[in-house]
Amino acid sequence: MRLLAASAISVLLVTAGAAYADCVTEFTEANKTKLEAGPYRLIMRNQTTNEVGGKKYAGKPTSQTYEFAPPDAVHLNDKSPLGDTEAIYMGKTGWTKEKGDWKSVPAAEMSTLIERGLYGTYFNAPKPNSLVCHGVSVNSGLRVRSYSYAIPVEDIVPRELAITAYFSADSGLPLAAVVETMVVKTFHRTEMAVEFDRAIKIQRPN
Repeated sequence: MRLLAASAISVLLVTAGAAYADCVTEFTEANKTKLEAGPYRLIMRNQTTNEVGGKKYAGKPTSQTYEFAPPDAVHLNDKSPLGDTEAIYMGKTGWTKEKGDWKSVPAAEMSTLIERGLYGTYFNAPKPNSLVCHGVSVNSGLRVRSYSYAIPVEDIVPRELAITAYFSADSGLPLAAVVETMVVKTFHRTEMAVEFDRAIKIQRPN
């Protein structure tokens, strides 16, 4: 870059900036919830692989199901060896099920969930890093438009989630996504599939 003439650098930066802005706009529009498309289900299959003594061991797969009734209702159902989790979020109110009983989610926690993208997008992407628009390709006979990006996470250790999201190049609706990350010597991979279903109804828990 430093070897280019100043005028050439200016042209290159303007062009790259425009291309990046177009990619951000394209992904933002694709990822925005389409109310006319109706409710949908996000089915997630989680797999962890641990490295011990130079050998890799795959853990038992777990599953999660999120149901969305746009613009602002979500039903989460998470089944794992550590115990099942169920939650319902509607607007600024939420409930989690603990030992068979529903309890209200504190307002501050709800605000945090909403700020982090609980509603309004198909795939969580708050301020994505390294966003790349890969254009259109054919996958299993379908015309697919794909995007890859990273999300920084700070919990057990600072890390990034590497995400690839797939949308139909014809309808513009989401099809699937893959999320990968490494925590110390444990590799996590989540495969997501999207199913649209107008029969989905989310109601307040009894």
